[in-house]
Amino acid sequence: NSTIYSSVNFNVSSDSGWHMQNFSNPLSLSAGNYSLVLNGSNVISAFTHYHWAYNDINPTNPNLHCSECISQWTDGVQNSPYLYKLIQKTEQSYNPEAINMTIEVDGNLYNITNDLPGSGKVEISNINLPLNQTDLILQVHHNQSVELVFNVSYIVELENSLSSPGTLHISETHDNHWSVIPTINPDFSNYTVKFNFPQSWLDVNVLRNDINITGLVDINYTKNDIFIPTNLISEGDLWEITARSSKIDFSLDVSRTEFLAGQELKFFISEPLLNGNYTFNLNDPFHDKIYTSNKTLPSVSNSFTYIIPSSAIDGDYKAYIYWSNGTDAGVTTQIFVITLPVPIDWVLVVSVGIIIGLVSAVSASSYVLIKKSRKKSAARKETIYNRCMDILNLNYLLIIEKQSSLNIYDQVFTDKKLNTTLVSGFLEAIRTFGLDITGSEEHSQTIKLEYKNSKILMSDFKNFRIIFIMKDLPSNQFFASIEALSYEIEEKYGIHLKEFKGNLQPFKNMEELVKKHFGTSFLYPLKVVGTGKTKISATEKAMIDRAMVSIKKNKSR
Repeated sequence: NSTIYSSVNFNVSSDSGWHMQNFSNPLSLSAGNYSLVLNGSNVISAFTHYHWAYNDINPTNPNLHCSECISQWTDGVQNSPYLYKLIQKTEQSYNPEAINMTIEVDGNLYNITNDLPGSGKVEISNINLPLNQTDLILQVHHNQSVELVFNVSYIVELENSLSSPGTLHISETHDNHWSVIPTINPDFSNYTVKFNFPQSWLDVNVLRNDINITGLVDINYTKNDIFIPTNLISEGDLWEITARSSKIDFSLDVSRTEFLAGQELKFFISEPLLNGNYTFNLNDPFHDKIYTSNKTLPSVSNSFTYIIPSSAIDGDYKAYIYWSNGTDAGVTTQIFVITLPVPIDWVLVVSVGIIIGLVSAVSASSYVLIKKSRKKSAARKETIYNRCMDILNLNYLLIIEKQSSLNIYDQVFTDKKLNTTLVSGFLEAIRTFGLDITGSEEHSQTIKLEYKNSKILMSDFKNFRIIFIMKDLPSNQFFASIEALSYEIEEKYGIHLKEFKGNLQPFKNMEELVKKHFGTSFLYPLKVVGTGKTKISATEKAMIDRAMVSIKKNKSR
């Protein structure tokens, strides 16, 4: 008769298990057929299906029991209810963005965006995973209270950056040759390799087990990469990637190319400087490498030096300077001529020096060199002679900081006092005529001037000026020494000169450089000491006695 005897709100949740439906008031029912009705109008939808299922599993709830009416109702048996399960299945699709669907990878959450209806997608890149991790765990989260069933398809692309050993061959006559030996072992399925190479590389080749397979790989000269597919990679293969590149040109700043044994060979890398690694190799006349040095720029100094041993042999020495920055390379060469100095009888030179020092006119006419070996050429003797004469011609040396015109070093090589009128007049002439030396910022430049009875040399370089006041113009060798001195002053004192504010303390050792390049210690007061037990000839003894007499006379004046 459709009579509703009692009702209660349906007690159910998304948690799996049994849910008790508790009627507030007990019901007394007469014999008959009754129905338990579930009203699902509030939850039913076109995507939802309900299924009743009987289950005889006892929930062991003491409040549940069943009673049987046989002429009258019995008390029933506790813990023996009739158990039925209502199974709800919803066939409804969701768009990921509507339910805030995310995926968790390596502790980070990534939003899943909508794709086709009921599906989504997510792209994740630049994830750092340990190489020894074998499982990739992906957890999906959403804001629904029910469990969702979904399918997942994914593509994982793993990248591993590797460093590989290689070689570079730089030749004076050929292009650079590069060789890289990568270790390629497939750590997982669908393992591919992409190798990026510099834009300057040409003729790239790929070898596997010494067989050229360049035609089987993809070499892209636009993107500058090599792609090796998975079907070409197997465990234990030996790989090599080769290429060539054009040499990069750079030049040297060389002030002189001829040296004597015992001198310092020096040159600079010309600007603009190429940053990278430089290697300086020096080969002797027999083409054997006798010296090597390395330098990385940028650095405090861009120069290379080599002290020529006194045992060096005559001939042409070839310097090779190699440069590389990891992607490009180049080489330049320079020939240096090294000769042995002519042996000099220094006893005779000393006595000549003493005699000259006693002459009031100071200027020296000549002195005699004792020729020890007939095999030495006249040109070498002339070099030694000119060097000594240049020193004897030198009266004054001044080194001036150009911005302030202050002397940072000066030295007198004559008994006469420095003619300040002469120097001030000379400097005033420079200011009056606006005399400037073009190119002195990059290279040492020297000009020759005559002022009254003096010959004046002025050498400009960077932030300083060197002035020599001489009795006569020097030899060409003297000009080479000026240039070498200028470069070493810049190297050792360049920072102090650039930031000069009047402090002369940093330049106190400047005299050592002057003695090194010009041998000015030859002009210092000379002293003759006894020979002790050394046996000397009668001629040598007479020469020493003569020198001693001259010194005594000079002291008595």
